[in-house]
Amino acid sequence: MPLGIHLAQKFRDNGSFMAYAPVFCVVQCTFGPRIQPALDSLPYTANDPVPTGDLLWRNSTSWTIMVLGSHSTFRAASGRKPDTPLFKITSPRYKMRFLFRPVVLLIVVTAGSCYAIAQKSPEAKTQKPSVSKPLAMVDGVAITEAQAREEGAAALDSLELQVLRAKAAAARNEHQILEDAVERLVEDKLLRTEAEKQGVPKEELLAREVQRKISEPTADEIDNFYKENQQRIDRPKEEVVTQIIKYMKKQKEDSLTEAFFDKLKSEHQVVRMIEPLRYNVSADGRPSLGPASAPVLLVLFSDFQCPYCKMFSGTIKEITQKYGNNVHLIFRQFPLTSLHPDAQRAAEASLCANTQGHFWEIYDLLFQDQNSLNDEDLRAKAVKLGLDVSAFNACFDSKRYAGEIREDVLAGSAAGLDGTPALFVNGRLLYGNHPYADIAAMIDEELKKK
Repeated sequence: MPLGIHLAQKFRDNGSFMAYAPVFCVVQCTFGPRIQPALDSLPYTANDPVPTGDLLWRNSTSWTIMVLGSHSTFRAASGRKPDTPLFKITSPRYKMRFLFRPVVLLIVVTAGSCYAIAQKSPEAKTQKPSVSKPLAMVDGVAITEAQAREEGAAALDSLELQVLRAKAAAARNEHQILEDAVERLVEDKLLRTEAEKQGVPKEELLAREVQRKISEPTADEIDNFYKENQQRIDRPKEEVVTQIIKYMKKQKEDSLTEAFFDKLKSEHQVVRMIEPLRYNVSADGRPSLGPASAPVLLVLFSDFQCPYCKMFSGTIKEITQKYGNNVHLIFRQFPLTSLHPDAQRAAEASLCANTQGHFWEIYDLLFQDQNSLNDEDLRAKAVKLGLDVSAFNACFDSKRYAGEIREDVLAGSAAGLDGTPALFVNGRLLYGNHPYADIAAMIDEELKKK
């Protein structure tokens, strides 16, 4: 066993290791290989009180012993009293050696200690396999990891997106948990304050303002509810009447509770510092509209073959016209190739048109006729727009922007996207084909903060 490792283990076992830990991990395996053979060759006599491996140094005239462990252990082994010096050096020459050599020895111990710690760490033993490493052999011919990764490229790409979306979902859930917890604490504080003001227990106050106001649904209300939801219920009313009553009473309770706390909030100063969840999905060099200095940044992820994206494109146009220089719109690609086989090539064509300054023109053409998005249709759209056809075709045929589109898909997936359309308003996500009013309300909210 290397000496440094043996000594590190002794430190660990007798409890002294942590005391020396700040000094350890300075050098790893620098001096150990040079000094170890010399140390291993040192002779021991039967009278030596120190076990093999604990003797660190000797000079030409006498043994100088340093024990890395409990001083009391060494004193006991050597027959010394607790307050007796271990040894005494009077020669100036050996005093200098005595001061210098422990420093060198400490470096040796440090190297061994780091090695010992590393050997006990699972992470240290985990190394990323080389892509050239053989994973199988057929008649002596290797099948490498690189080949396996190429064969499974589509599945690995899909897995990468799944991992990104899972991380985003976890972050979203964490933020939602915190928001809900803050809201409960705010409402509890308001309830306690109001209860103290009225001189009643908070439970009594809540019962008076909410529970006692919940009435039993009438027969007509039950009938109306059943008729409105009959397609979803799909069972005779007699079988579900109890569940209908319970559901309607819960709705009434929620409505009364919300109204009660809204009233309390209006009577007190409630300031929430918790920010909405925001994602950094901006990117340079993507197609855009409006001044980059606008107070509200809109980032749209869309798919040219998605019918909902086509409907949403009209809403986006209305938003940009209404808010003008107050918004800056960035378009990012998110082709759902598993659903829309022509979406990837349409995205590439749009970016090739963008190099000639005609993105928003082809954007309109692509959404106008989503049934004509094969390669020839896309080339025809370039001709219709009066683009430099040879330059467009060179760009389109080379799939020049496939990598940029992949970057957009990864960025969207990292924000939790797995569908389109998706709009980020200063990083806040609006998922799906939201109406104009929803987007405008969020933009107005952001403008008030500026």
